[in-house]
Amino acid sequence: YVLPIIFIHVACAPLVGVVCRHLGMRRGFVAVCGFKGAVASMFLLQPYMCWAWFTQYYLSSLCSGWDALTENMSKVIFKERFSKYLALVALCKDGARVFAAPMYALAFDAKATSYLARLLPGVLSFVFFAASLLVVFHPATGLWPMFCVGLDTLQREHDGKTSADLKQTSDKKTS
Repeated sequence: YVLPIIFIHVACAPLVGVVCRHLGMRRGFVAVCGFKGAVASMFLLQPYMCWAWFTQYYLSSLCSGWDALTENMSKVIFKERFSKYLALVALCKDGARVFAAPMYALAFDAKATSYLARLLPGVLSFVFFAASLLVVFHPATGLWPMFCVGLDTLQREHDGKTSADLKQTSDKKTS
């Protein structure tokens, strides 16, 4: 039996947050990025193995909470400028789609029989994913320290809630 992907997507939404809370926000963020990279690299198996496509699709749903994490991190970083940030992100995504759709159409060949010809769309997708990680983590861009500000704030908020919950629980036990 096959579980509907939407069920897995919804059921796994808290998983990114659980990983980040368990490992710490910074290490959790890096771990989730690594997992996403490992799942994305399954494109190497896709040209002749349909199970690899479905496996990649299902495994990527384990990170369905990624958008919530990045949105919360962005709220902390941009504060009162968050709405401007969201508008800029939407504009960038739309602009990227303008280039991505024709690029995929050029790379995709439905009649391809060779491994490399069938692999080309996946290679392009993976290259852009890897480039995005490079932009985030490369010291010259300065993005990782900014991400760390947001992740550290989220960690402090979580730690504050945890200690408040523990104090409240111990107060109930003593009374």
